Amino acid sequence: MIASFLADYYDGRTSRRHEVSVEVIGDLLAIRGDGVAHSVMRSLASVLPRLGSTPVRIALPDGGLLVTPDFDAVAASLGVPVARTLAHRLETHSLAVLVAMAGIALAGWFVYRDGIPWASSRIAEHIPYGIESQLAEDALDSMDNWMMQPTAIPAERRVALAAEFELLRAKANAPDGTRLEFRKAGWAGPNALALPGGVIVVTDQLVELMDDREVAAVLAHELGHVRNRHGTRHVLNNSLHAFIMMALFGDATAVAGVAATVPTVFLNTGYSRDFEREADSFAIGLLGRAERSPTDFADALEALRQYEACFDKGEKARDWGYLSTHPGLAERREAALAAAGDAGRDRPPRPARECPKRNDSGTCKPDEGIND
Repeated sequence: MIASFLADYYDGRTSRRHEVSVEVIGDLLAIRGDGVAHSVMRSLASVLPRLGSTPVRIALPDGGLLVTPDFDAVAASLGVPVARTLAHRLETHSLAVLVAMAGIALAGWFVYRDGIPWASSRIAEHIPYGIESQLAEDALDSMDNWMMQPTAIPAERRVALAAEFELLRAKANAPDGTRLEFRKAGWAGPNALALPGGVIVVTDQLVELMDDREVAAVLAHELGHVRNRHGTRHVLNNSLHAFIMMALFGDATAVAGVAATVPTVFLNTGYSRDFEREADSFAIGLLGRAERSPTDFADALEALRQYEACFDKGEKARDWGYLSTHPGLAERREAALAAAGDAGRDRPPRPARECPKRNDSGTCKPDEGIND
């Protein structure tokens, strides 16, 4: 039986195209036409994988190539392997293509949502603390240059809070170099943040808003971020997301943006819901080891809730510092009270304080917190 089909022939040495007729005669593949008279063993001709409706390519042993759009004729003449025939059918079947695209999109979503956080956690475990510390110093320098001013908290108050911090730091088994910094940043509201490497920054407004035991409870929470390396994992998450965006859309500015905004990402975006819960749980355990009560943390959260209420006059509350974190303050306070057991059961709310004065735009004046 003789079968044939038309094709374009390339000899593998030049780019010239030859229009030929290919005949399959027994075990021989005869290629004839346009100055070409060439024969090869049928068993040595390989039908290459095909994508969708693209032309069929047949590789020849001497480096030559046959290209033809007639897949069915090739299949009938050469007997294309079943697997490749199935692949061709799937690639040309609209429903199969749609299902494959949906599967790829779903897999991409799970990688984006779950794979990146997992990878960030594993990578963070292998990053030396010295590298994290350098990142923290650079971020703090940037904050001092562009966002923050020297603290106005009296020295005796800072000394007392530093002593509280040292007690908690020892109980938390925090890395060497973990330290507390005070900064004036009225625009950021009552805030505290843990930079990668163990530098914890507390704003004057948070110190003015709370008493020492409440500030200490917030510091216990920030030490939870340090011990679990949330800062580094947060930066890695943003970096990996940016690299994926660059790979998908060719937007290199996304990567540059992460490098340029490391300092502000902690102030403006907050940590994830899971990170906050993990740090809250660590804080509650740390307060217990330091012979403090989880009710201190509950009171600190209530102070922040009261601050938030000062800006919620029938409109959406402003998201300042801790006020933008998830889960909500009420839920986190209830969890702290539940951990306190009998001491937290039916504990009355922290006494309300006078709201801060507002400027003409309706926001709190930068240097003012909630006063007794």
